[in-house]
Amino acid sequence: MLALLVLILLAGCNNIPVNKREAVRQELIAQAENSLEQFTEEFPEIEADLANAEGYVIAWSDTASLVVARGVIGEALLVDLRKGDRTFLNITKLSLGPGFGASDLEQLVVIHDRQFLEELKRGRWVSEADSWSSVGENRAVAYFDGKEVNRYTITKSGATLSAGAGLVRVNVNTQLTDTGLSDWAIPVNKTDPDAEQADAPPKVWRYRLPFLGQKVLDYGVELPRPYGVSFAFADVSQDIVIEDLFVGFNGSEKESFEFVSFDKSGTETRSPQLKVDAWILPFVNVFGLLGKAKGDVAVDVLLDGNLMLERIGSDCDRLIPPLECFLLRDQNFTLPVRTDFNVTTYGVGTILAGGLGKWFGTVPMTITWSSSANTVYDGRTINITPRVGRLFNIGKLGSMAAFVGATWMDSDVSVTGTFPVPGIDLGIDYTVRQTNADRWNYLVGFNWTLSNRVSWNLEYNGFSGSRKAVITGLTYRL
Repeated sequence: MLALLVLILLAGCNNIPVNKREAVRQELIAQAENSLEQFTEEFPEIEADLANAEGYVIAWSDTASLVVARGVIGEALLVDLRKGDRTFLNITKLSLGPGFGASDLEQLVVIHDRQFLEELKRGRWVSEADSWSSVGENRAVAYFDGKEVNRYTITKSGATLSAGAGLVRVNVNTQLTDTGLSDWAIPVNKTDPDAEQADAPPKVWRYRLPFLGQKVLDYGVELPRPYGVSFAFADVSQDIVIEDLFVGFNGSEKESFEFVSFDKSGTETRSPQLKVDAWILPFVNVFGLLGKAKGDVAVDVLLDGNLMLERIGSDCDRLIPPLECFLLRDQNFTLPVRTDFNVTTYGVGTILAGGLGKWFGTVPMTITWSSSANTVYDGRTINITPRVGRLFNIGKLGSMAAFVGATWMDSDVSVTGTFPVPGIDLGIDYTVRQTNADRWNYLVGFNWTLSNRVSWNLEYNGFSGSRKAVITGLTYRL
């Protein structure tokens, strides 16, 4: 819930460069006229509703409900039908209550209360209690601070079901609102041949990133919002190979030790992660990772008992040999490395992306480090994952990107611990350096874009080799 609130506040902070503000103004005005046309076609009663209204608000918003909270971010155009002026608004909302989903919405709010409209023109906090369903089109009576308004909604994509109560912050977009801008804005019947037909203004890329974003937009290419925050979870199991073993006895300095490792050594890891990313070019994304990794390592290492006695310095030729001579001489000793770890992980990476029509390709490259305060489990992992896929439009439910690919992984990890030898006063201090047994395996997955801001991905990795992984994540774009 706290994370959702932070994302809402961050997404509401959109600084529009001065040289683009007039173009953005004209784009929103044209978008409002098109939206009003769609509303009057879908809800014929709107014309009569507006005829007796003080004004109306057309809002374009993204809503996301995550179990116990719902957030709404959007921008709006408030039209005063009596005075004939326009006010550009930003809208943010956080509601508490059960729900789930995400959607892109267009809303028309018809206001009959003059005082309420004047208050909105200055910006204010508004309380709202409602049950919410953003599936398809609907009309409802809503109450903001006890003021009754007629709210019409068209869901552009996604679906949301939620209920609860919350606060709506309506503030004036001072970058766009021009007090000298005063035009009547009433519904226009675009099917009337005598009605004025104006070309829609070109789309404006309002963000500083990615570089060359406006040029790509001018070519008709849709771009995602430039900044993203992802919450991901990975469950990975794989076989490992022991590369080096360093052993010390009873606190002595550890030295390289000859060994034989058994087959079927493995590790299991469960890792939640936070990822922050930005598109710096239309085809280049960079990101940083921070997370936790919990799991266990199971390795059996066979040690030569005579070599252990030599390293310990035990004299087995004495008249009464020490106890360890009876246990280790001419024997092989199994060192069971069993470690449960809970470490911090952090990393950086980049994604190269491109597409042609509905087809696309991506190559994520990541390097991740893991470290623990007691150095039980430390290391680094390099991951390169080329993918190819296709985009599918699934109507009001958004879009789906299905993909296949392969993963190349190189993991180099050190596991440190101490094993007390049963029956004698001997502690074996060890450091095991391990790598993953299989570099390549194959994957299949999808990314479901529910709304302009929210997407969910799921991937299964493990069609060859010993590595099996399930990775899922929820991404919110700013």
